[in-house]
Order: sequence, then structure tokens, then C-alpha cells
Amino acid sequence: MKSVSKYLYLVCFIVFFYSCVGENEYHRKEDNFLGYNSYNVFESAHFIFVSKNIEFSKIRELADNSENAYYLILYELGNNYLFREPYRIFIYSDNNEKFNDIDAKKDAEIVWTTNSFCLISAVVASLMLKDVLGDYIDIYPVLYYGYKNYYERKNCLSKENYYSSLISNFLKKGIDPIYFVNISNPKTLSEKDFELYSAISSSLVEFLIGRYSQFKFILLLNELKKGSSFYDTIDRVYLFYPGEFKKNFKEYLSQYE
Repeated sequence: MKSVSKYLYLVCFIVFFYSCVGENEYHRKEDNFLGYNSYNVFESAHFIFVSKNIEFSKIRELADNSENAYYLILYELGNNYLFREPYRIFIYSDNNEKFNDIDAKKDAEIVWTTNSFCLISAVVASLMLKDVLGDYIDIYPVLYYGYKNYYERKNCLSKENYYSSLISNFLKKGIDPIYFVNISNPKTLSEKDFELYSAISSSLVEFLIGRYSQFKFILLLNELKKGSSFYDTIDRVYLFYPGEFKKNFKEYLSQYE
């Protein structure tokens, strides 16, 4: 009798476990989004994707990639990050498409391309970093653009090769890379120079995390969300003596020569 009871208990537990797992899978929830009836709405644990013309299977794969990126970034940001509500991302089929019939807040928007699976990690990184730094995000453009492009480079070999080539050609000209790091408003740059800025700033983030550990990067963010000076904070957190950070970063970039 006891063995039968144990067996029934085991069966009930397995059924309960898999029913819980099923609730956490990605799913459509159109009923929860009034006015979205003509759209594909796809909700995962931390994201809500809205699209009209993109195949549902592609949106689901994009959601999978987004969740994978989320957990990697979560580990990197440490206790500086606090999840509040799912990020709402609109996916357009081309540059001219807009969802004007939806009166809803969006956190990000992308135009679907073959590189969307690479790009989405950069989108997730930028959204999460904004939540960490809040209004101070605007005074650290090198960190904002550097962090998002750092993640795109990690997930897209073509982007990594492209940025590596840009940096290599730039270093051959003998120009100080710190010049680009110090630009306060990169939006004023030409398209070509902005790409170079993105390449160098993402290498700076890679330098801080790869060479000096994620723990130090967490400490850096903890200070920057107070509005502290970027370079003074780097020197203080990483225990650099004056000029050491710039010297070490230039040496780090020399690998691209």
C-alpha cells in the first residue's frame, strides 16, 4: 500500500512540475493587449515582442536569444540591476513601417534583418544599462554605446571582424584613441566616425571587463549611478595611478594592429 502511495505521489509531483514549466514557456497573450488583435504579440519572462508581418517562429527565436542575453547581462550588472516590468520591443518589417494604431509605450524598436539575432543582444544590454544608470546614462555615452556594441560584438562574428578592422586601420594613422573616448556627444559625428567611436568604446568595455573582472565592473557601475566622474571613478575603482588607465588601454588596443 505504501509503495502504491509513493508511486501516486511521484506521478502527481511530475504532473505538477511539468505543468508549472509549461506556464513559463513563451506564449501568445493577445487577450491581455487590447487593440493588438491584428498583431503577433509574444511574451517571455522579461520581454514583450510586438510585430505585424514577421513570422511568429522568428519572433519566438528572437525571444529565446533575448532571454539568454538577459541572464548573461544580469550576472554582469550584479545587484546594480533591478527588474521592474517586461521590456516592450516593436519589430518592424522595414524602415517605413510604424504601429500608429497602437497607443502603447515601447522600450525599443528594431527593423527586422538577417542580423536581428545579433542585434537583439545589444538592444537588451542598452535597456538594462539604462535601468541601472537612470538619468545619468546621458553623461556616459562612451559606456552606453560601448556596452551595447560590446554585446553585439560578442554575439556576431561579422561585427567583431568589422570593428577589429576599423580599429586596426585607425591605429595605423597614429591618432590617439583616447580622443574618441572623450567625445561627449557622439551623435554629432559622421556615420564613419560614429562607427569608429562604437568600435573603440566597445573595446574599452571589453578591456574593463575582460582584463579586470566583472566584479570590478559591478563596482564601477555602482559608483557611476551616483553621477560620479567617469575617469576619476575608473582610477579609483581599478586602483590606477594617474595616466595608467589610458596607457593600459592603448596597449590593449595594440592587439588589433
